[in-house]
Amino acid sequence: MNKKFFHQQQKKIITLFKKWGGNKPLGVLCKDSCSELSRLISCWVIKEYPKAKISILKGDNIFNTKRSHDILLVEENKNLFLLDPSIWQFLKRKRNILIGEIKSTEDALKLANDIYKGKWKISEKIEKNICGESKELERIIKLNIQES
Repeated sequence: MNKKFFHQQQKKIITLFKKWGGNKPLGVLCKDSCSELSRLISCWVIKEYPKAKISILKGDNIFNTKRSHDILLVEENKNLFLLDPSIWQFLKRKRNILIGEIKSTEDALKLANDIYKGKWKISEKIEKNICGESKELERIIKLNIQES
């Protein structure tokens, strides 16, 4: 697992966005889908790296608003990666869903707080059976795009 792998996952997301939402800005296309996008990417990661450990980090009061946001912490072979599959919702100019490579869960929470502000915690551990929900997750993301 490396930066190239996450770049490939990002391309998959953008392909789905363009298929369902045309040329709307990425920030509009991913609006209100952070939870579903995080879970969908978790499925893709698990398919390639079945031994990966994945957690969802939830932030509340993002950028001092009342909004919440979900991002991913992926661990594989003692490497930890922090990802935001819907990064463009808040950071429109960002070019990469990979926020950073970190050394610990504490570092991930600190980095999330440094970037997004608010209060962060691990909200859940992703189970391996998440892939059974991928079509439903795609349906919800598509519906959110159509409503945007």
